Amino acid sequence: MNEPLQLTVVLPAYDEEALLESTARGVLAALEQLLPSRHQLVVVDDGSRDRTPEIADRLAAEFEALEVVHQANTGIGGALQAGIARARGEYLLLWPADMPCGAADLRPYLARLGAADVIVGRRRARPGYTPLMKAASWVYPKLVGLLFGLHLHDVNWICLYRTRHLARLRLTQQGIPM
Repeated sequence: MNEPLQLTVVLPAYDEEALLESTARGVLAALEQLLPSRHQLVVVDDGSRDRTPEIADRLAAEFEALEVVHQANTGIGGALQAGIARARGEYLLLWPADMPCGAADLRPYLARLGAADVIVGRRRARPGYTPLMKAASWVYPKLVGLLFGLHLHDVNWICLYRTRHLARLRLTQQGIPM
């Protein structure tokens, strides 16, 4: 008897031919180490114009746990919506295709599975950030706390969600508002 899937990782990818394969392989290796046979990786090709779609399809042919969704470019919000629609895991984690991933990156999230419906990640460093970006990173969580009563250290980072709650939401934002 197969145990139910515990985690779906959604990997949104837009023109990520340079990084998609290494990131997807890193995520899958980490998941196999930490949650053997209880995971799913959904790569959402968000209308890529490079070789991202063919790389994603090749990886899906190689890995049973990997599924691919091809769609017109709808932005990160649309990619998240497509990933939620395909998720079979009890939990869902949105992981950027342009960010390397290893077991050490996923372990803190998985250690807290079941502790809450949303697990909010926190960055310790922000390499490559300009002084303006660093200032905004400091102000934004304080603004969110003031407006919504959520006291978070990092608002725009990786979060883990209980899938059934995400599936009930009506998400309307497609991309990142500018």
